[in-house]
Amino acid sequence: MSGPHEGEAELPRGRLARTPPSSTSTSVSSGAACEHEDRARRRSISVKLRETNQAGQYILTADDAELLQEVLRDNLLLEKSGASAKRPFLFRDLQFTRQRSAFDRQNPSFSSSQFHGFFTLFWLGVALMLVKVAANNWRTYGTPFGTTEIIELMLSRDVLVLGITDFILCWSTLFCLGLQRVILRGYLDWSGFGWVIQNLYKKRDLLKGRLKRLEGYSSHDSVSSSQSSPPSAIVSEIANLRKQNRQRSSTEFKSIHATRDTDHLLVLSETIENGTALGPAQMVSLKGLLTKEIELLFEGLHGQFSKNSQYPRNLTVGNFCEFITLPTLVYELEYPRTERIDWAYVAEKVVATFATIFVMIVVSQYWIYPVVMRTLDMKDQGLTVQQRLQEFPWVLSDLLFPFMMEYLLAFYVIWECVLNALAEITRFADRGFYADWWNSVSWDQFARDWNRPVHNFLLRHVYHSTISSFHLSRVSASLVTFFLSACVHELIMLCIFRRLRGYLLFLQMTQLPLVSLSRTRLMRGRRLMGNIFFWLGIFTGPSLLCSLYLII
Repeated sequence: MSGPHEGEAELPRGRLARTPPSSTSTSVSSGAACEHEDRARRRSISVKLRETNQAGQYILTADDAELLQEVLRDNLLLEKSGASAKRPFLFRDLQFTRQRSAFDRQNPSFSSSQFHGFFTLFWLGVALMLVKVAANNWRTYGTPFGTTEIIELMLSRDVLVLGITDFILCWSTLFCLGLQRVILRGYLDWSGFGWVIQNLYKKRDLLKGRLKRLEGYSSHDSVSSSQSSPPSAIVSEIANLRKQNRQRSSTEFKSIHATRDTDHLLVLSETIENGTALGPAQMVSLKGLLTKEIELLFEGLHGQFSKNSQYPRNLTVGNFCEFITLPTLVYELEYPRTERIDWAYVAEKVVATFATIFVMIVVSQYWIYPVVMRTLDMKDQGLTVQQRLQEFPWVLSDLLFPFMMEYLLAFYVIWECVLNALAEITRFADRGFYADWWNSVSWDQFARDWNRPVHNFLLRHVYHSTISSFHLSRVSASLVTFFLSACVHELIMLCIFRRLRGYLLFLQMTQLPLVSLSRTRLMRGRRLMGNIFFWLGIFTGPSLLCSLYLII
């Protein structure tokens, strides 16, 4: 046939992205699941359901008779196993929930933690450090603030241009809203991972149409369906297969992907030229499967907490503006929200933000700036690279502790102060911006826990997308994800130092063999050793990176 016409359906050639249900792990199923994934990439087929001369029976036909047998077997066995009664929607690879960040004073687990005293000790030490610096400045310069080269350097740059650039860069993403609306109206096709939502939307509507047609058939044969009909060949085949597979675990059925089930249900609803009779009992089963599948697809098209937020009603400027202000990089139709804004909490986080930035400026001015100027003097004096490398160990040792301090303060000001303040203003209830990364025993654990917003973005839009769209393996997808992240970080270093060296890119890519090392028999289960190696890397990495850019 040249194409689908009245009573026929052309099945989509794409498939849903295969995503594991957990957001905290980058592993995906293998083995039998890969077999299901390969089957899901079959060519599209046109199918049809038509009446026979015998009342209460219909002809279910398709171009590929073997595929039809497989479709009926899988779906009806799935129904009999009970796995289809409550099947999760696998596209939701992460869930937003109400939670507080680890160092938030409003987090009950933090206030009752046995390590709460170390948090107090840290900030007490920071306060004493500021007192010491102020005393030394008073003795040397006659003022507690000392010199202000760092502040002058920050303000000498065109801050206004930077702000305007960031504003334009942020709101340029409004282009995505226009693109989505154009795709919705059918002017453009989305051939990558992003077609998932449109695919769900179209399949749900198509299934509703098939279900109405089946209901029409059932009402037409309401009298004859009560009469017993001889079992068809396909029913006998399914019975035999069920006996052969009685020991098969129900988890095999649970791993079948939602889109594959949807495609199979579309095949069941209409087929072409195979001559298989579908009895009244199977019609009832088919309608039940269609109804459940429609509910599953509808789950992917509405918000997590209510039915009001539903695609495509979310394609508005207001919805986009709301998303752009939320402290998350992953778009959802709906997020958990708080009931009100605690402005006292916002004020606390704002004060903490500026206070922490002030401490970072003091550390940079007092301990980092003199080292930087010393390396610049070496270059001005015409010292060769070999001569400068002789000073490399001393520069590295001078930067170890101040850079470790800056690293911890940068983490606190961004992920604890800024993001929590923004979350409170926007009533964003999921404050899981980081996990206990300080307990990491491997670099992949650190990558997941250090920066949750970026990790979630890379997990969904890079890692899962490369697997679903380009059919990469887990190892290859991890490599692509790490490489993309390293390239973006290297771009940042290029903007700061205005030199392309690749040091940061190289250091980030070395995390991959270190991840493999952590999974060997030598390191597996040795959490203390893994945590020691992790902290050695965190302690030396930032200062090593800066020293390389300064010396070479």
